[in-house]
Amino acid sequence: MDPLNYNIRIKAFLDPDDQGENEDLSTYPANTFQHFDATTSIKMNCTTATSQIVLNSLFLDFDESTTSLKKGNKDVGISSVYFDKDLEQVTIMLNEEIKEE
Repeated sequence: MDPLNYNIRIKAFLDPDDQGENEDLSTYPANTFQHFDATTSIKMNCTTATSQIVLNSLFLDFDESTTSLKKGNKDVGISSVYFDKDLEQVTIMLNEEIKEE
């Protein structure tokens, strides 16, 4: 997979008194409450047939419930999302193989 385009939206929370609606502050080290929320869409070119996508994920949290994939206008089903903390990667397993066009 070769990335062609990234569309990234970032919302920074710099005020310790405003950390967003559902933020769990217990996960933050002392005095480091500042964080950001972000969403991204990545347009990719499939160069080799595959049924998985591996992304680097150092310091990123993925919300499996909002992770989706499309091939053109067609949804591609995701069977599982696996996080490897040692490799600092997330692997998205697909219900079907996607192929180069």
